Amino acid sequence: MPRRHPAPDAAARDAIVTRLDVSMLVEAGAGSGKTTSMARRMVAMIASGKCSVNQMAAITFTRKAAAELRGRFQVELEESLRTPTDQSIADRLSVALDHLEQLFAGTVHAFCGRLLRERPVEAHVATAFEEIDDDQDAIIRHQAWHDHITRLYSEDDPRLEKLREADVAPDDLEEAFAKVCVYPEVSFPFTDGHPPDPRPAGTALKKLLTSCTRYLPDSIPEETRCPLQHIILKLTRGLNVSDLSNPAKVARLLKPCKSCEKPTYKWWEPKTKDDAKAAHAVYESFRTETAEPYLTLWRTYLYGVALDVLLPAREVAAQARLRQGKLNYQDLLLKARDMLRDPTNTEVRRYFKTRFPYLFVDEFQDTDPIQAEVMLLLASDSDTETDWRCMRPRPGALFVVGDPKQSIYRFRRADIETYAHVRQLIEHGDGQIVELTKNFRSAGRVCDWVNETSKATFRETATPWQPAFSGLDPARSPGDPTLTGIRAMTVPDDTDYKNVPALEAATIARYIADAVGNGRTIEGYSARLTGSRPARYGDFLILTRIKRNIAVYASALEAMGIPCEVGGGGAFQRTGAMRMLMELLKALANPDDEVAVVAVLRGPLFGITDDDLYRHRSGGCQFRYLIPELDAVQGPVGTGLRLLASAYRLTRELPAASAVEQILEMTGLLVWAATGEDADTAAGNLYRATDRIRLCAQSGGAFADCVESLTADLDSGNLEALGLEPGRRDVVRLMNLHKAKGLEAPVVFLADPCSGSPERVDIRITRETSGPQGYLSIEKRVGDYGREVIAQPSNWKGHADQELEYLKAEEGRLRYVAATRAKNLLVIGRYRGKSLAKAPSPWKLFDEFLRDVPALEFQDPALPQTPPPPDLSPAARSAAQIDRQARFTAAAVPSYAVQAVTELSEPAQAIAGLAAPGKPPAPESPRTGNASPKGPAWGTLIHKMLEYAMREEGEMTDTALTGLASFLTADDPSLRGHLADAAAAVRSVMASEVWQRARSSSECHTEVPFTIEVPTNELPGQPPDAPPRTLLHGVIDLVYRVEGGWEIIDYKTDKDTEGLRKLPAEHRVQLGLYSRYWTAITGEAVARAGLALVRANKTVWLSYYREH
Repeated sequence: MPRRHPAPDAAARDAIVTRLDVSMLVEAGAGSGKTTSMARRMVAMIASGKCSVNQMAAITFTRKAAAELRGRFQVELEESLRTPTDQSIADRLSVALDHLEQLFAGTVHAFCGRLLRERPVEAHVATAFEEIDDDQDAIIRHQAWHDHITRLYSEDDPRLEKLREADVAPDDLEEAFAKVCVYPEVSFPFTDGHPPDPRPAGTALKKLLTSCTRYLPDSIPEETRCPLQHIILKLTRGLNVSDLSNPAKVARLLKPCKSCEKPTYKWWEPKTKDDAKAAHAVYESFRTETAEPYLTLWRTYLYGVALDVLLPAREVAAQARLRQGKLNYQDLLLKARDMLRDPTNTEVRRYFKTRFPYLFVDEFQDTDPIQAEVMLLLASDSDTETDWRCMRPRPGALFVVGDPKQSIYRFRRADIETYAHVRQLIEHGDGQIVELTKNFRSAGRVCDWVNETSKATFRETATPWQPAFSGLDPARSPGDPTLTGIRAMTVPDDTDYKNVPALEAATIARYIADAVGNGRTIEGYSARLTGSRPARYGDFLILTRIKRNIAVYASALEAMGIPCEVGGGGAFQRTGAMRMLMELLKALANPDDEVAVVAVLRGPLFGITDDDLYRHRSGGCQFRYLIPELDAVQGPVGTGLRLLASAYRLTRELPAASAVEQILEMTGLLVWAATGEDADTAAGNLYRATDRIRLCAQSGGAFADCVESLTADLDSGNLEALGLEPGRRDVVRLMNLHKAKGLEAPVVFLADPCSGSPERVDIRITRETSGPQGYLSIEKRVGDYGREVIAQPSNWKGHADQELEYLKAEEGRLRYVAATRAKNLLVIGRYRGKSLAKAPSPWKLFDEFLRDVPALEFQDPALPQTPPPPDLSPAARSAAQIDRQARFTAAAVPSYAVQAVTELSEPAQAIAGLAAPGKPPAPESPRTGNASPKGPAWGTLIHKMLEYAMREEGEMTDTALTGLASFLTADDPSLRGHLADAAAAVRSVMASEVWQRARSSSECHTEVPFTIEVPTNELPGQPPDAPPRTLLHGVIDLVYRVEGGWEIIDYKTDKDTEGLRKLPAEHRVQLGLYSRYWTAITGEAVARAGLALVRANKTVWLSYYREH
């Protein structure tokens, strides 16, 4: 047997579970089992007696990770209990396992929410505050922005006039508003300046155009494709109509002055190249010396104007949440931080340090600076220090796991400098830094390749923006070279770069179809699992750097009949069904918008031709559906307008989401989406849109507000697609890279090689000792992907250059995260043709490491057969209608029945058994005054008391029984006068032989519910047309094991025994069924079954008559 060598990080893993008296930062590489390591540390803390389970708080990045950690902790507890070293440890572990629900395991926002709920007064929050997610927060923020702008308009605020003069609409600033709201604790410094003097720039512009005249051709053709000529044409035309004394108009005039690499010489003929070069030199001199400096000054001036609108609006949004008693994620963090560091609330801080003395923090590399502050406030050795940078963690109080090489959420406030600072605090505070390098996820070939490529990203020495290199030590063997390793998926160089996503998507879809359809094998995909198995759809993960072309890849998969689940927003707004829905909703939100009405009428939802629209208009008709004479409007347009009017009435009569659901059904759009191309995604997105509308309406938005909010969601591209069956397991997962954190798959594709992330900086946050400060580039969207700068702070270039270092470093880490998702096979998309994409290829760094990598190989699978076109003839439609009706009729026939055992009683003569032979049963006396209680409520009370008494370890006293009866009748005043009767009745049963037999039996159950599927013909009294199968259910009051099987008891509280000579018929049926099906369920015989008559303290057995 080969000798097993210790893991290279064995000492680190041992320190995690033995050095419990030191705070620790674990730098866990990809696939190193960090969740297991944290769970084992938690178990070790319990076993050592240092804390109980309710004194620990495990903070994770996502709710899914929290559930995984809780499950792993339970498994580790159970495994430790199997081999305890001594009884005291076993006792502590057992207590922890029994009280597992007392462990806090959740996100940092959930943790802060718990702190605030425990001490809302000191935190200055409403006692019943509601935690809201990003979607709900976006709706409140959007409404707050509009309320703020509306108030400024009503007050004729001069700030809006300044923005109007600069051609800046309030909507242009809403994206910047959302950005400053993400950083509520950050101040954005600006100055109230004046616009720059436009006269020098105007003079220089005239001089430029005069100088260029001698170099330009006599006339510039309109179709010129020379970029320099385009700019000069725009400047010349603008100069003729602009007021050069107006700063805003000069700024507008100079906007086209962008860098121009070189002229296109063929458009300068008959002028020479030298003329073109001379004109280019003159222009570049003007651009760098006049245009850019002026535009910089102008943007700096606008920056102050814009922030003077944005920052008060941020406070309006905060007050709106406060009024509604709602806290977003940032509120939760800040309110908790402020409560803990308030010098007047040191008692609160001491309380929570006692309440949660041990903190376990996962994914710390992506922590928010405020999260780090909350964590250190609770773990520090001081109750008064308020500067988290000066705090020292208490020994053993803090256990942090993270991997700085996987820090990829800077856009979500993650700050790698915060990670480095906390690392330093732990290290210098007598803590320990340990490193886990053993990778259990990926095959050896993949690990080796990742190590080689990572050296190009991570250097030997760390920088402020990038950690040092640390390799992976594979726990798995290299594996079969045909099943593991790296593959290149190269798109031919002569392919137009715009067609690359579609071609590559088709390749991936064919490969997956081949792998699953032809049974390609997946090798053992962990260090513990060996062997192989056939491939499944769930084995494949497709990652893109951005979400732009996700819909292309989803369509290719669905075209091959491959189920997929899409993460990220790229597939949401691009489905045809969503476009049709939005056209319709916009027309309904504003009935006076005839352009919107025409758009929906001529779109695919109505399909009205331009000729019909023209004839309608030529006849003097309007495109309005709220007109008195609508019924008289003829033709397809009239039909369409009447349908719009019906849909509009729904929006006025029903809640917004209900109206949309009705409209989807009325128009057939949902059915069309669910049966057409990309059916799963298209139909699922319609439901997703309806949910968004419902969310907005619940926040007080009118129908038009809901439509506007949904439009903003679509424009942002942040709304995730949703299939009809979310959460399916055996599906191909498709998402952008940021969504893949924590995921893994046997086969991973790094796709869409032409769609990288542009190197663009829009915000810079500095966190100095004086407090965090922000610098923002205020921009607006132009077209689908373009952007235009509106305003920037002074020295923006310096801020942007510094931030760019961090963004470039994060791009390298994103590639590392992408490469470490693969268990067996990593397939990298590559395109070496000419790309005109502005952003670099996301996988370009891998190119030099793909030279000797084999190409992806597969057999083309058979394409799904296209079904023949349906027969839509009248005869076929009639036959289909008859067939549908027949199937509806068949479906309406129940396939099974549901019955309770108590319903299956024999009729009429059953009650006769309660009277003496030959005598009619006595009528039941009405319940008055202190008469003996009876009825369902009395029976329920006695049953519950008997159940509780049987479950108690010892015998209950009369006082305890009366107290129990009082508790159980708290909601039923009619029984309050019979508490002593109830206690006496239960006491009499407890004195019976049956009760003693049950208490002394080896196994006893009380109030046992059961459901079993049985043939209907086994049951008495069933009609001939009853379904063939029945789900029979009931509750057995008491069942206990005796020698030879089980005894079953059914309590009866309203039965007298005067003249009782036989078991009543309905109860013979009931007890017989209980006995039969208890045997069927347990596989063991029932010795006998009987009625326990509570009033008489007697038992009547089914098998024979016997009294006790």
